[in-house]
Amino acid sequence: MSDTDKMEKTNIIPCTCPHVTCQNHGKCRECVSAHKAFHSAPLCILLMEADMKKNHIHKINPHIRTPLSLQIAAFFQENPQASAEEAASSLKVTPWQILDGWDRAVPVPEEEWRQVYHDFAFAKGAVWEYDTSAVRLRLPAEFLQESGTADNTPGKAVFGKICAELHWEDLYQIFLIRKGERRGYRLALVNEEERIALEVCLGDFARIQSGRLEKLWERYRKAAEDTTGEGR
Repeated sequence: MSDTDKMEKTNIIPCTCPHVTCQNHGKCRECVSAHKAFHSAPLCILLMEADMKKNHIHKINPHIRTPLSLQIAAFFQENPQASAEEAASSLKVTPWQILDGWDRAVPVPEEEWRQVYHDFAFAKGAVWEYDTSAVRLRLPAEFLQESGTADNTPGKAVFGKICAELHWEDLYQIFLIRKGERRGYRLALVNEEERIALEVCLGDFARIQSGRLEKLWERYRKAAEDTTGEGR
């Protein structure tokens, strides 16, 4: 008996892919090889990844019992001023998983990313929060915008570095976050590594435009519910 025959006889776990008519259904090696050729991932992996990101539950792992959304809610109830990064570090997940499972964060539809960024990121009173390898910078958007047009200023160097890392094609998601009793708003730009590349506190602009932002937040929440079929 060849090694291949032995491996086929030990492949006793049922295939979880719903495409039962596929010629590679139940043939993991052939399936992976075919998807690799087309630079895609097998559907079983995508479904498993989506389930883990959504629920953070592993049915045979006795150490994980509480859905991530409830863990997030409990964490922020105990730490209302904490950041998404602090929550991610505490719960041992990525910042994207925190934002995706947090009832105060709603995803901005991709077709509106640029408009929302240009409308809010440079608004009067907005503050950019950017993590370097050593410190977390808090920089007024107006200062960065002015520095971006000036010559040989420290602000221009920082602004250039941040913009160089904010490639639209590398963004994974943008979230609009409603936080705190006064309903302060933030934007969080998440990269493909599921890390927050830039966070923008809308500050005074959020207080002045609270009605507009409230309507926008509710519209995005409703769109997210319609997409997933679940309430947030």
